[in-house]
Amino acid sequence: MDIGILAVAASTFAATNLDDFVGLTAFFAVDRAAGGRNTLRIWAGQLVGMGVLTAAAILAARAVASAPSSWVRWLALVPIVIGLTSLLRPAKDDDGASGRHSANSTLAVIAFTVANGGDNLALYVPLFHDLNAADGAAAVACFAALTVLWCALASFAGRAVWRPRGERRWRAGRVVPLAYIAVGLATLARSFL
Repeated sequence: MDIGILAVAASTFAATNLDDFVGLTAFFAVDRAAGGRNTLRIWAGQLVGMGVLTAAAILAARAVASAPSSWVRWLALVPIVIGLTSLLRPAKDDDGASGRHSANSTLAVIAFTVANGGDNLALYVPLFHDLNAADGAAAVACFAALTVLWCALASFAGRAVWRPRGERRWRAGRVVPLAYIAVGLATLARSFL
């Protein structure tokens, strides 16, 4: 196993899940405001949702396995285009992290995670396409560990931002699009090495 794979997997996970972190934090904040009875359901939903996205990416990578790497590498342009489009679009006042999220079921969190995961697939498919079994397993383990870390940090942040008289809004600003561009460029560069 190449230690560089862990760095690529970790940076890919972080770049594609910054927006998910904001939503996950909102789930935890809303749950805390309602008495904190659904914390384990939120954790379970996030873990299952990330598992579904990772499995879908692995299956898609295997489906395009017969395609030459020289073609698949161009999938790395997808997050670059997403990032550039987001940078050029005017900023919104509402970041979507309002209290409208329902934290009362595991299925709600799974649905949110999977629906929010299109950008994940755009990066995960090229990542898994060229990995051997050992490196792929290392990337999956890295994703699982980071999902647990993400839940812990979002749970803590959800407690920190919760206020009885209203919510503090979180905004990822321009960090997410820049992260997409950086990971897309890194993935593209790695495919040429």
